[in-house]
Amino acid sequence: MGMITDHDICMAAATKNKPPSEITVWETTSGKAYTCQPIDNVHTALDIMKRERVRRLPVMDEEGLFQGIIAMNDFFLAAQEARGRSIPAVAYEDVVHTMKTMSAHRILVGT
Repeated sequence: MGMITDHDICMAAATKNKPPSEITVWETTSGKAYTCQPIDNVHTALDIMKRERVRRLPVMDEEGLFQGIIAMNDFFLAAQEARGRSIPAVAYEDVVHTMKTMSAHRILVGT
């Protein structure tokens, strides 16, 4: 299983040195699909996104059946400001920290 995004397509078109119509889906994907489960809490999903630097996660049930996709945009829309002792399920700080970590430049070893 894999997942292809608009970003994958754009990067392949920019780096494969051939017309987009000649690029296969297989050429655009990493071969890895990171997922979460419907029972996972939002912080688990954000942690996976941070660690793997992905903006979308397929949601798979215990049998491995596709249930949907959770995206950073969903977290942006759900985020709320923490006020006093009231801590929302998804705080602005959680979303910003995840996005900042995902957006950090990767250090290439040996270059």
